[in-house]
Amino acid sequence: MNKELKDRIESLGWFIEKDRPTYYWRLYNFSPAGITLSITVENISFLDDIRRAVETFDMDWYVRYGNLDSRTFLNRELTYEELVNDAKAIKEMLIELYNSIKDLEVFNGNTGRESQEEAD
Repeated sequence: MNKELKDRIESLGWFIEKDRPTYYWRLYNFSPAGITLSITVENISFLDDIRRAVETFDMDWYVRYGNLDSRTFLNRELTYEELVNDAKAIKEMLIELYNSIKDLEVFNGNTGRESQEEAD
């Protein structure tokens, strides 16, 4: 992974793991309520995968079913208000991640392909 890309992602509080021996990366962070947020992205479609995560994050589903995760990870249920606020914050985290990396040179102005010499 390109150092500039890695540094930018980590500066936003995201953690990065390489899924070896494949060409996938796992980006993860924690919501304000403490729920783990994870995105798997592929070298060849890195930026597109993050854009899709932004577009497909379903805040209504999260509010409806988020307590399944909160009981598992937090050992308590979140209130409705906490779930709504957490869903909004997660959406903003995803948007911020996408917006912070979309113009990096590593993507060569294309639809999200990291150049092959920068892939590891």
